[in-house]
Amino acid sequence: MVWRARLVCRLSLRDFLVVYPVRVFLSSMLPQALMQVLFLVLLGRMLHLGDDTFLMTGALAQVMVGETVIAVADVLVDDKDSGTMPSLRRGVIPVGMVAALRAWVHGAHGLVLLVCCLLVDSLLLGSPGLILRVLPLLPLYVLMALSSLGLGLAGAAVATGRRSDVLVGNLLNTVIMLGSGVLVSLGHPGGWLGALTELLPITHGLAAVREFIAGRSDFGDVGWEFVVALGWFGVMTAVLRIQSVRARRTGFDEFA
Repeated sequence: MVWRARLVCRLSLRDFLVVYPVRVFLSSMLPQALMQVLFLVLLGRMLHLGDDTFLMTGALAQVMVGETVIAVADVLVDDKDSGTMPSLRRGVIPVGMVAALRAWVHGAHGLVLLVCCLLVDSLLLGSPGLILRVLPLLPLYVLMALSSLGLGLAGAAVATGRRSDVLVGNLLNTVIMLGSGVLVSLGHPGGWLGALTELLPITHGLAAVREFIAGRSDFGDVGWEFVVALGWFGVMTAVLRIQSVRARRTGFDEFA
């Protein structure tokens, strides 16, 4: 099982580098990410939404989400387009685990973009001190990458069969930007809005990052971000399992 998992991870990296070689990263993806972070921080400054630390930590999370929520749908879209899902269902490794293992490269790519934006944009914005304050908290962004990957895969599992993966991915990305405290602190809203923000990836992780930068420990939010990650990976696994059972019983396969 272990060597099969390692093979899946290695092949996913090779596949990613074929589609997105280094020259594409340097000429297109990285400049786009740098401009996105600059835009969000400058917009926040103009609207007086917070200081540079607050705005930069949120903008970095948002640029990562573009990869972990939107682009990660390619993992399941490729299976639909190539017709490989029936073969995966007959394999030794569960389909949900295969999807998660193949998605790691999107999480890593999002983190690489995040670090590059932190190093470059902090200097361009005249706040080099942000680099030393944020870099030690990179493990929290790794946790946020995991939780947002779970949501992205869950959304892709529901949407891919209906050819609405791009729409759903962008909707989820927008919901995270508006509801996770990326640029605007929502405090502790009650009712259904409060419940929604608690279930969103990034929410607790960003709160923890900002608390640690302020010199206050916030392991509670770290724990909740981990719970959110497990929850969304569980949803993704359940959706793929239900689709597999339905395909066997009825002959209707959303990935056919």
